[in-house]
Amino acid sequence: MKYKQDLIKILNSNPKFMMYLETAHRLGLKNYCVGAGSIRDTVWSYLHNINTVKYKDIDLAYFNKQEDRIKEEEYEQQLNKLGLNVEWDVKNQALVHEWYEQKFGIKVKPYTSIEDAISTWPEPATSVAVYLNPNNQMQVIAPLGLDDLFNITLRRNKKRISQKIFEERLKSKDMVKKWPNLTVIRS
Repeated sequence: MKYKQDLIKILNSNPKFMMYLETAHRLGLKNYCVGAGSIRDTVWSYLHNINTVKYKDIDLAYFNKQEDRIKEEEYEQQLNKLGLNVEWDVKNQALVHEWYEQKFGIKVKPYTSIEDAISTWPEPATSVAVYLNPNNQMQVIAPLGLDDLFNITLRRNKKRISQKIFEERLKSKDMVKKWPNLTVIRS
């Protein structure tokens, strides 16, 4: 995969991101990953020569059909009690279909895997996640590739996000101001 080694190098060089990834790894979840905005912000800060990444939250996704939403909330509370100065957002992707329609007004089918779930995240640039394997080596999940992430390009993932929601996300996250080299593709 193009840019895979670049991504691993950038993430490994960021002590704060690695602390969050190692913290997630220590939970012992199978089929877990850290991804979305934390990876986008780390890479785009690096590409913009910004030394400090301000993480709003850390998205920890995992896939376990045997667990319920209560367990998901327990993991989130456990992580948020660690005092790492970041909000953790923990979601069992095997359960997203149970609550997504109520929250966003769109019915979704159950995901078949963590990769299937990541392929529907809002933008290709944020449809990226990583995890540590049993040998503590970083593994990359990027079902839509890494081109948009490394080309500092933002476009909606048409699998899930409407143009209206994309525009709202763009505005609410102030991305154009935050990332001066950002190319936005509206379609």
